[in-house]
Amino acid sequence: MADFTREEVVEIASKLIGADLSGLDLGEVELRGAILWRANLSDADMHGADLRGAYLGGANLSGANLNNAVLSAAALNDANLQWAKLRVANLKKADLREANLRHAHLSGANLSWAHLSGADLYYANLHEANLKGIDLRDAKLDDTTQIDAKWRLIWEIVNEGASDRYLRENDLSWANLKEADLSEAHLNGADLSNAILSEADLRGADVSGANLSGANLSEAKYNAETTWPMGIWANDPRFDPEAAGAVLVEEGFDPEAAGAVVSSHYVESVANAITKKLGYKVDLYVKSGGLTVSGIIHIGIIEPRNPGTYILGIMCDGGGEDCFHPNRRANLENKRLTHKLLEQVGWRIYRIWRMDWYKDPTHEIEKLKAELMAIENDATFVVR
Repeated sequence: MADFTREEVVEIASKLIGADLSGLDLGEVELRGAILWRANLSDADMHGADLRGAYLGGANLSGANLNNAVLSAAALNDANLQWAKLRVANLKKADLREANLRHAHLSGANLSWAHLSGADLYYANLHEANLKGIDLRDAKLDDTTQIDAKWRLIWEIVNEGASDRYLRENDLSWANLKEADLSEAHLNGADLSNAILSEADLRGADVSGANLSGANLSEAKYNAETTWPMGIWANDPRFDPEAAGAVLVEEGFDPEAAGAVVSSHYVESVANAITKKLGYKVDLYVKSGGLTVSGIIHIGIIEPRNPGTYILGIMCDGGGEDCFHPNRRANLENKRLTHKLLEQVGWRIYRIWRMDWYKDPTHEIEKLKAELMAIENDATFVVR
């Protein structure tokens, strides 16, 4: 670290891509908008530093002192924040996708509207952190994670679904429940004020008596069995879901015709991992011949030696598209028959299950890697 003085680092921080700044004293310095991509800041003292809008993607911040630092809107995707100190730090709207936050101290931090999809939160301390609007899809947490009960419940709803779950009078205010499966859920009396319910499945749900003030229901799906709140006073109108942006789903609803097939974050998460960790290029939502909506292949892996063909098709079972089938049991049988049809037209199909992906995405990627290696010299290619 003798190569850089404190003043020199502040002056050229915007150009320190990949620099070794480990252990440096950067407390309370102005590093707004700095480009520190893949920089080594392990064990650096950055308490109270202004890192608003800084680009720290892939940076090593393990053990760094970021207590009271301002990291709002900072890019920290894929960053190593293991054992980092982030008490009372401002991480509002920060991008923490796929970040390693194991053992990180985030107590009292402001993580409102931050993106933590795919982040590793094992052993992290988020006690009393502000988690309003936080995106926890695919985030990894378990009993070792210190997180308030409200937000642990929200994580469960987002990642495991809440179909037919009793959530009466629960505090779900400011929860990010985008694309969540809340079909037939018991939400009567729940506080859903300012919650994000866009594209959620509310078919058959009981939302009577719930507080929906300020909630975002754009393209949320509901049906005739969904029960909505009445007005507070006798002359108040009943809650109007369509005016709030929700979509009425009738029996026999065709998701393809409605353009709502697969806006699944889950599928995109798998595709990104294939590209980033295995090095393959992919296409999303590949249609094969004249097959129906259930014949859409979620991810087509492109054969690197012949980019005009696919080496493997990935089906992500349990993703958001399953919510749109009126008869789920029949849907499972339809998937089995579709698999056969796809094989008959030349596809080699590989399935990844939603809960297996949530539990251990690294293991699932390793299994997929082994499958690709096994078929590398014996694959049936499909023309793109």
